[in-house]
Parts: sequence; C-alpha cells; structure tokens
Amino acid sequence: MKHRHIITAALVLFCLSAPAVLWSEQFREEPTVPEEALPREELEFIVIDEGQYGIANVGLQAWSTGNSALWQTWRLMYGHRTPQSVFEIDLSNYTVIILGLGTRPTGGYSIEVTSVHLNDGTLMVEFAEHAPPPDAMVTQALTYPYLLGVVRGQHHDVEFLKASP
Repeated sequence: MKHRHIITAALVLFCLSAPAVLWSEQFREEPTVPEEALPREELEFIVIDEGQYGIANVGLQAWSTGNSALWQTWRLMYGHRTPQSVFEIDLSNYTVIILGLGTRPTGGYSIEVTSVHLNDGTLMVEFAEHAPPPDAMVTQALTYPYLLGVVRGQHHDVEFLKASP
C-alpha cells in the first residue's frame, strides 16, 4: 500500500509538471547565433587602377566623393591624367578606396583586396600584401605599390584590416 502511494504521488507530480515543461519548451527563445557565425554580405570592390609607382605616403584612405582630400591625393598620384576606367563609373554613388603600401625596396609587391563587407554600419576593407618570391627577377628600384578602387554606396566609416602573412 505504501508503494502505491509513492507511485501515485510520483505520477501526480509528473502530470502536474509535464504541462509546465511543455509550455516552457514552446515559448523558449531561439538561441541567438553569434554575429561572427552569421553569413556576411560581401560588397563588390571595383579596381580602377593599380601599380608600382604611386606616391610614398598615400597610406590607406577612403572617401565619399566631394571630399577635397580625395582630389588632392588624386592630383599627387596622377597629375592631370585620369585612368580611363574612371569615366565608366558615376562616382557620386561610390566610396573611393586607395590602398598604398608605402616604400618597398624593389618591384614585385602588390596589394589585393580580399574582402569588403559591412559590420555594424562600418565598411570593412580586408587586404593582403604580396611580396615577390625571393628568387624573382624584379625591378631594382624603390617602388610605391598602390591600389585604387571603389565600393558602391556612400560609406563614411571605413576600417582597413591587413591579412596576416
């Protein structure tokens, strides 16, 4: 008789708690996915010009059009010439990106944009520097590798991330 009361009590507790467990399962919040695990939308980076003989101190820069610093840097890099591909793009709808590596001891260095995406409203430009192989025949002169391109949209907050070698 004592065992029947214990079994009955256990059965009653189970029946009373089961709906609460089922109800809480039904309304439990979905687990959130960490932001770094979410797929990110890559933006297209359009290369306008690249080369070995930019200006030494161009660095990493980004402008929405209309910024006078853009045109000052442009004049330093190009004087009065304009890369032909610029005429194919309406720059009022783009952000101009200039990546300069500074002085390198020889030719053979280049820059590659590996990813462009938005992160909380900030345009993230990831890039890699490529050095010539040790046994490559390269120009024996100081060079200033650069890459000039655009990304669709007016982005005022821009961060540059250099990939580890």
